[in-house]
Amino acid sequence: MSDGVLRLGSDLPAEGVEVDTLSFGLPCQNYRIRYEAIVGERLPAPYDFALRLLRMAEPMRMEDFQAFFGWNATELSVLLSFLSDSELVAERSGRLSLGRAAVRAFTGTDDEHDTPMLSSPSLQVETVAFDKVSFNLLDPTLGKVHPAAALPLLSIRERERAANGAQAARSAFERNFTEFWHGRPQFNPELPLPKQPSVIEVEPKAIFRRELTIPVRLGGGPASWVDLDFADLERTGRQRSRDELITAVRREVGDDPSPGDEHLALRCLEATGLPFAKHLSRYRPSQWARLTLSQPRIEDAQMPTVLLCGSAISPQVRQQLMEAAVEREGEVALPDAPLLWLRPSMPLWGVGSAFAHLGADLARRAAHSVDGAILLCRAREERLGPEAVQRKARHTFDAVISLTGGSLPGALEIVLRPKIWALVLVHRPEEAKGLPVGTGMWTGAPGLVTSVERVLLDCLKGAKGHWTRRQRASRSDPIRLLRGLLA
Repeated sequence: MSDGVLRLGSDLPAEGVEVDTLSFGLPCQNYRIRYEAIVGERLPAPYDFALRLLRMAEPMRMEDFQAFFGWNATELSVLLSFLSDSELVAERSGRLSLGRAAVRAFTGTDDEHDTPMLSSPSLQVETVAFDKVSFNLLDPTLGKVHPAAALPLLSIRERERAANGAQAARSAFERNFTEFWHGRPQFNPELPLPKQPSVIEVEPKAIFRRELTIPVRLGGGPASWVDLDFADLERTGRQRSRDELITAVRREVGDDPSPGDEHLALRCLEATGLPFAKHLSRYRPSQWARLTLSQPRIEDAQMPTVLLCGSAISPQVRQQLMEAAVEREGEVALPDAPLLWLRPSMPLWGVGSAFAHLGADLARRAAHSVDGAILLCRAREERLGPEAVQRKARHTFDAVISLTGGSLPGALEIVLRPKIWALVLVHRPEEAKGLPVGTGMWTGAPGLVTSVERVLLDCLKGAKGHWTRRQRASRSDPIRLLRGLLA
């Protein structure tokens, strides 16, 4: 990886590339709603055709009407009896014309294709879910919260509205009735929307949470950008109906969620002799993303290095991580070494189901190791103490080590299989502040892996380790285990 090897490719697509996914806990509640609405039903075919004919040819002589369809006297009597009782047809002096109810039965303006409907009051009982942040209908595609997804809960600003949930649900149901009706499993697009919905009773039911995931996208061009992608929310329901939810997400993320010490992280990597570090310092995240698209692999005499842009759960990085790990581990005799994961100092890192699944996949690859997967965290974690990290990690990791020694920058993330492969990411914003983007590399080159191991070894002094899932009195504590592996 000498100077001048890396060459920028074409610009990023206009819509940008996905570099991360942020996950949040969305408080929700079910309500049992009884309501009445004027519901339209399609008429049987003979009545349908009869009304269409009269709409185009009224008034029409009785005998002409009967001759047009070829009905006998009994059939005609049955049909006219129903249509007259329903006030859909009126007869005067032997001539037939549409009745007053027929005006409401036709829902459109096209004489040939309009479909007459028989409308009547209908009492309905539905269980409807609303999110308690914006009191909009809950998107049914939102997944349940994964056991290992320790999600930050979106705050509820309208406390009074949330406390009076039944009244808020009533108003929200009436306001979003069109969205609700179209989302019903039995929705029939050929039937008209019920008219004049009137809520009779609202009964609060179960309170629960759903996982709300928001992609983070990185774009290039004349003005590069990194931003949350709210396209799915903005397309849902009435125009701007999810603005309150979008505001809640932005409030939770904050103006500058990056660790802020990316320059220290880059200098740390350069000091260890990692050759890619000097290239990383020269390029902004948007430029590094272009490199990963145009020149993702840097051929090395020992082992190719894969350039990465995004968090570990971003589509590109996850795919490259899994493929590269499988490729490398298939070439070497696997030692009895755990998977080590140094988390960056970012409160929203590693909290969603996407990370839980990735961690489980990688941990399964380390399952032959007696010690499984170990999470490394800094003792100074902001907003998330070591004890909280241990509670949140117990579903994915077998042990947690709190690094009290050394001075590893918070922007640095490392995933390591000692002696086999290493992934290194530096999380940094595109401009002076903003959403961080992971930029770095994966390598299986022994010399580079050893350099990464030295970065962690320097920080094990005074560290504290705890098994989270596997209590092994017969084995050494995780600190001693790591010192032996990385020495």
